[in-house]
Amino acid sequence: MPLPVVIHWFRRDLRLTDNPALHAAAAAAVQVVPVYALSSWRGQHGWTGPIRQQFLCGSLASLAANLQAMGSRLLVRTGSADEVLEKLVVETGAQAIFFNRDYDPYGRAMEKKIQSLCDRLGIECRSFQDRVMHEPDQILTGDGNPYRVYTPYSRNWLAQEKAQPLPTVKSLGPAAAENIASEALPTLNHWGLPAAPEGVPEAGERAARARMKQLIESDIL
Repeated sequence: MPLPVVIHWFRRDLRLTDNPALHAAAAAAVQVVPVYALSSWRGQHGWTGPIRQQFLCGSLASLAANLQAMGSRLLVRTGSADEVLEKLVVETGAQAIFFNRDYDPYGRAMEKKIQSLCDRLGIECRSFQDRVMHEPDQILTGDGNPYRVYTPYSRNWLAQEKAQPLPTVKSLGPAAAENIASEALPTLNHWGLPAAPEGVPEAGERAARARMKQLIESDIL
C-alpha cells in the first residue's frame, strides 16, 4: 500500500524530469510534500555571491511554478536541513524522507544527520543516485581501489550500463495544507547580497533543457 505522506527534500535537483528521488516518492505515496531548506548565512562568501544566488532564486521560482501547475506547493524554510525536516515531519506526519545523494563532505555529513533523524523518529530514509552516472565506489580497479590513471578508468566507466532518463513527474498528490507554513521565495536580500550584474543565465528546468539540447546539437561534442 502507498504511504499516506512523504517528504521530498530538494537539494541540487530543482527539476521534475529525470529526478530519481522525486519519481520514487511520487510512486510510493498518496501525498508528496516538497521542501527546500534555505541557508541562513549573510554577506559575501568566497564560495558564492550574487550571481550564483540569483540563479538559485530563479531556479526555485521556476520549480515553485511548475509544482503549483500540478497542484502541489513548494515549501521554503530557512535553517539547517535536519532541523527543517524534523519540524516538517512532526507537522505533516510524514512516514518517509526522500532525497538525492550528494558527494561533497558537507552533503554527506548532512545525509548522516538525516539518516539518524529518521532512525530516531521511526520513519524511512530513502536516498537515490542522481548527480553522477556512476557513484565513486562503482568504478574501481580489479583490487577494489580507485583508479590513478584516467585511460583505464574511462574504459571501465564507458563499459558500465547507464540508467535511462526518468519521465517527468505528473502528480505529487494534494498540496500541503495551508496551515503548513512556508516562507516566501527568496531574493538576494535573504543573504544580504547586492544585486547581481546583468547576464545571469536564465534559470529553471526549461531553460536548462534548452541549453542542453543546443549543446547536443552543436559541433562541440
